[in-house]
Formats: sequence, C-alpha cells, structure tokens
Amino acid sequence: MQYLFEYCDKLKSPYEAFYYDSSCMPFPIRSHWHYFMEMILMVEGTGLIDCNGRTYVVEPGDLMIFPPEALHAVYTATNFDLKYEVIKFDISKLYTENSYSPELKMILESINKSPEVELCFKEERIRDWRTREIFCRCRELSLIHISEPTRPEPIS
Repeated sequence: MQYLFEYCDKLKSPYEAFYYDSSCMPFPIRSHWHYFMEMILMVEGTGLIDCNGRTYVVEPGDLMIFPPEALHAVYTATNFDLKYEVIKFDISKLYTENSYSPELKMILESINKSPEVELCFKEERIRDWRTREIFCRCRELSLIHISEPTRPEPIS
C-alpha cells in the first residue's frame, strides 16, 4: 500500500480548501492515501467514490469524509464532469481548548479502522448544516491566507 501514498502530503497551511472541477483538472483521482483528513462536498455531477474497499454514490449536496490513511479514489458515475468543494487539514495541528476532551486524532484513527462507520452523508441528512457555506468560507479564507504576502508587524 506504500506505493499509493500521496507524496505531496504536507499541507501548505493548517488547512487547504479549494474548488475541484474535473473538466480542467486531472481526473479521475486514482487510489491514494495521505496522513491528513480530507472532506469533499459534491456540487455538480454524480461521483463514484471508493474508500477503504467500499463504493459510495455521491450526488450534489452529499458530504464525503476521508479519515487520515484512508485509501480512496474519485470517479464519475456518468459522462458528465464533477465539481466539488475540498477541505484538507492536518488533525495534529488542530487545537482543542478542553484538555478533558477525547483526542481527535485517536477518534479519527478508530473511524478508519471501523468498516461500519458511515463516511458519506447524504444531502437530506445534512441539509441544515450549512455545509456549502462552510466550505465556501474556508476556501475564501484559504485563498486570502495563501495569496496575501506576509507583512511585518509595525514597530512601536
């Protein structure tokens, strides 16, 4: 499985968010895995997503979660292009204020080892989550973060 490792595993910031359009970007996304968490929100088209040996049909509004080290691939289920929002983040860089809360990394690793855990959330189940708005806001902030030059702090 090591040969399927996505070598560009280092994120450029604590998280990356972008819009993926299969008509102008490399596609299909062949089987691979990485150490960071990834989520996609399907915007247009119907995708077939393989994750850890299971195949999911992902339609507009559906959310797919790939825990760290999950072997996954993305294909189209039709002759039409796919468009989807993507958020990737390194769970080891997330800060939790409450030291009594369970360790997020341990929870996500156990998800990856439990085949009964659902990784695809259908649009009708998450309709009230404002998912698209969250993805778009993350993408806006990610673009601002990446594109803004570093400014020195004013000298007082």
